Parts: sequence; structure tokens; C-alpha cells
Amino acid sequence: MFNSFLCGDKSSIEMCAVSNATDLKCPNSGLTYPPIGVYDIAKKLIPKSEGGLLDYSGQVEVISSIDLDKKDIPNDLRWGVYIVIKAQNEYVKNCFKDYGMVTDASGSYSAIWRPYHYIGLELAQSIYSIVLDNKATGHTKNFNAEIASVAKKDLKAGQKLDGEGGYCARGRLISSKKSKQERILPMGYTDNAVLKKDIMKDEFIHLNDVELNLQKEIIEAREYQYNLI
Repeated sequence: MFNSFLCGDKSSIEMCAVSNATDLKCPNSGLTYPPIGVYDIAKKLIPKSEGGLLDYSGQVEVISSIDLDKKDIPNDLRWGVYIVIKAQNEYVKNCFKDYGMVTDASGSYSAIWRPYHYIGLELAQSIYSIVLDNKATGHTKNFNAEIASVAKKDLKAGQKLDGEGGYCARGRLISSKKSKQERILPMGYTDNAVLKKDIMKDEFIHLNDVELNLQKEIIEAREYQYNLI
């Protein structure tokens, strides 16, 4: 579990859940973890067509608190959460300016962030909401995203995979359509799966590449899920 936070598996899983619950898109080549401080979120986490880094408008992404040299960046959001918002008319753009909000060069995008993510405390709120109001904090509405298995190192036929946060594979956020078309092994299937062929480092691992040690019902559920696309 701890390793899954360090190698990116957990971030991919969480953003997959967000994408499928909110209908936000996932990036073409997985999360990129750009090192961005809070005052640059609205300037950089916008579509490439508008001067930013994202493949799409309305896309999930995770930002890093360290740069490529592993040095802390200024004004990082290591423990926090954020959302980028876009003004839909001139009145809202003027409000961004009048309220002193940080925006991109066009003044159309701004960001809201919180320096802390309360995790356990928020979980209790979700439980109360379900029990008392029969209302979920969030639930899957779409099948936009999937966590694909990618080899962390050169792997040999006969080798047993060791799941999330393990030594063999990492999870990469991809579109569910790509997952279905290429029959890529979901990260959740990697625990105790046995390779039937050699896989090179950084290559996708496909369903046909492994012998699964899963109950029949789980495999059937995956096929049902594919049919939702």
C-alpha cells in the first residue's frame, strides 16, 4: 500500500475514480505529475490549445511538489487538493479580477485549492451522508478511465506479478476505450497473475500475456464492464 503512493499507482487509481464519477477526461499518455505551485495552477493546468499542459478541457491531473531534480518547488500543494474553474461569461471573468483571484493570461481560468486533504475525517462525513440521508458523496456514472499495467522492469515468462505497489508492474491511467481495444491487463488483476511471455520494461502487459488466478465471476464481471463502452 505505501509503495503504491510512491510509484504512482494510488494516484492513478484515485484519478480513475474521479474521472468515472465526474465524466472528466483522462490524459492520452497517463498522468504526467507536472511540478506546479499553487499560483501557477490556473496558468498551466489548462488545455494545450490555450497555452497550458493538458490534452483536454475538463481533464484530471496530479501535480508534483518536487521538480525533476527532486528539489522542493515553491508554493507546493503536497498535502492539498485543487480544482480549475473557467468563466462562462464576461461577468464571471470580471469577478475573478475584482476578487483578486489568480488567473491565466486570458483571465478566463482560475483555481481554487485547499492546503490540506482531511481523508479520514472526510470519510466519516461520507458515512453519515449515506446512513442518514441515503446520499453518496460520489459514485461511478461513466466508464471513461482504466488503470493499465505497465512493466516496471524486464519481466520473464513464468514470473508471478505482485500487484499494486509491487516490484513488477505499475499502474498507468488510460482511457477505457484503449484498454478494451488493446485488451490491456487492469492493475487490479496483477496480484498473482503469471506471465506467459517475456515483457520489456515500460511495455503494457496484456490480458493474453498472463494466466489469471481469479474467480470466474471476476473475469465475467470484467467482460460485462467492457460491454458498457
